[in-house]
Amino acid sequence: MYTAPYKLSRQLFISGAFIGLLLFTACIYWPGLQGPLLLDDFTNLSPLKQLEGDPALWREIIQTNNSGPLGRPISMLSFAFNQITSGWNVWSFKYTNLTIHILCGTLVFWLAGRLLMATNTPYLWETALLVAALWLLSPLFVSTVLYVVQRMAQLATLFMLAGLLCYVIGRQGVNTRPAISIPLIASTFLIWTPLATFSKENGALLPFLALLLEAFFFRFQGPRSIKILTYVMYLTFLVIPLFAVATFVALHPDIISSSYEDRPFTLLQRLLTESRIVWDYALALTVPQGTSFGIYHDDYVLSKDIFHPISTFLSLIGVSFVVGWIVLSIPRRSKTLFFGLAFFLGAHLIESSIFPLELYFEHRNYLPGLGIYLTSALLLFSAAARFPRLRTILFIVAVLVPGIFAAATVNRVLVWQSLPTLLSFAATTHPSSVRVHTHIALYYAKQGKIDEALRHAHFVGDRRPQQKDAQSLFRFILYCTASASPPSSEYSYLESSLNGKASRNFQDNFRILTDRILDGNCTGLEIEKIISALKKWLSNRPHHDDWRTFALLAKLDAHQGDYRNAVINAELARTLNPGDPIPLMMSIYYYIQSGDSEKARSLLDLLQHPNGLYSITRSIRKIIEYYTQLLDARTSDRHSPSAIFDHEL
Repeated sequence: MYTAPYKLSRQLFISGAFIGLLLFTACIYWPGLQGPLLLDDFTNLSPLKQLEGDPALWREIIQTNNSGPLGRPISMLSFAFNQITSGWNVWSFKYTNLTIHILCGTLVFWLAGRLLMATNTPYLWETALLVAALWLLSPLFVSTVLYVVQRMAQLATLFMLAGLLCYVIGRQGVNTRPAISIPLIASTFLIWTPLATFSKENGALLPFLALLLEAFFFRFQGPRSIKILTYVMYLTFLVIPLFAVATFVALHPDIISSSYEDRPFTLLQRLLTESRIVWDYALALTVPQGTSFGIYHDDYVLSKDIFHPISTFLSLIGVSFVVGWIVLSIPRRSKTLFFGLAFFLGAHLIESSIFPLELYFEHRNYLPGLGIYLTSALLLFSAAARFPRLRTILFIVAVLVPGIFAAATVNRVLVWQSLPTLLSFAATTHPSSVRVHTHIALYYAKQGKIDEALRHAHFVGDRRPQQKDAQSLFRFILYCTASASPPSSEYSYLESSLNGKASRNFQDNFRILTDRILDGNCTGLEIEKIISALKKWLSNRPHHDDWRTFALLAKLDAHQGDYRNAVINAELARTLNPGDPIPLMMSIYYYIQSGDSEKARSLLDLLQHPNGLYSITRSIRKIIEYYTQLLDARTSDRHSPSAIFDHEL
């Protein structure tokens, strides 16, 4: 192992420069902490408001989160901590994100330095400092740090970096400190992998990334006990899980294929498109490009086949060449350069592969970017060592590039200060994005500018003609938000658009519209006409299998005082989804309101004694108590107790 003989003055300079870098990063991001919540923030964070009345509900909120297959409980726990300690304070949520970013940057610096100790890098900690500077100041990461819900990606990265650092330190100390090294290596798999995975599912890549470290730097060498430990860990946490997943998918291929039914692209098209996107990611990581930045990338051009666009074919050739180059480099000694490229591609294996996620998101580079920046910094300082005459120029470049990154990041942070600046920037850089026009329409509706809102809504409708039902509901949302009354033609259009299978966005828009109506914000809407159109559509589709549609209809019926039909629709929802307590609780409440106390009591007994059908949470217990009080009051002719819940059921 090579360790450069650093003098005290050099150590102090690098330490001071790194601390200054962390403070500089915080100052750059500070103005952006006052920015708004966006997109998925509302879905994931809104349940936290329940903690204001009962902080003990934090367990239930964490357990019921469905933002990912595993629920991401570690991330939700951090959000709950923010809510309990600071209340519904968006600045506090973003401040925590910035803190995590700085912690990640510290681990990037430490990990890069420890990795380079295993090489003959002449400017070891200077290279690590440049890697950290590029990573901390990368303009591509602004949308990760200031987009609150992307804390999930941040925490997964934080724990993966910690796991990789423990692995490197452990492997480097196996000959001198085995008592410390063995627990450090084991912690990568036993502690940091679960923490990363339960923050966000791509944390499961940690064992594979550790394997890349092993292949490039350590090559399974060392004492026999260490070899056995690494073999057992990789077998348990990588080989067996990978074999199990591959076997399951092979036996149930429809698991993947069916998940693409609601996407506007096929599995093959996604893979072809991602071959282009990884090159775009690499370019955006190294060359600040204002026009490509942002959270609105639904306008990304899809690869229809291998030659359309032609850049797909070129990208596939490029990726194949790089992968082959990496594989051939493993037996050689040129470790770090190729490791960085392998790390970048390997860290994209989940989010940029077969899974039916959206095509492009900047936050997916938060960890993979380390590989690009490690390779870039190593190339620069290796050139400085090899060509002494160019050393001064290359050192200037090493300072200038982070400065350029910082300037670009400042500009992006200023854009993120407010919703109008974000939307204005997005409209300029992504004029074809349906999502941009959707949010601009909502923004204008909130300002009461219904004509402007409808103009952008029509753009969305023209781009998504196959989603007429969802777009019709969206226009009602705009009228509701603007406190305006829609013309009769809108109701006719709604009725004509409801035919056949519901489109992908129909359910989301129906839920939003229902919530707005129940909040009393849609006084200009004729609710009866909307209910009538929906019921007519459902009557022609007797096999409709989405229980949420019937549950939302039940809420609208109840809002109109029609508890008889509310019961019918709630019971239909319960039939379609018997394992969920929500339709059951709705049925009980509507039976009570319709005067059928006997039926309400029988269902209340079922809710209290589910026989393992579902778990009784703290909030359900509160609702059971309320229902019991309500029924007792109805029976004894006493005044009904005040409701302890609203339309959130």
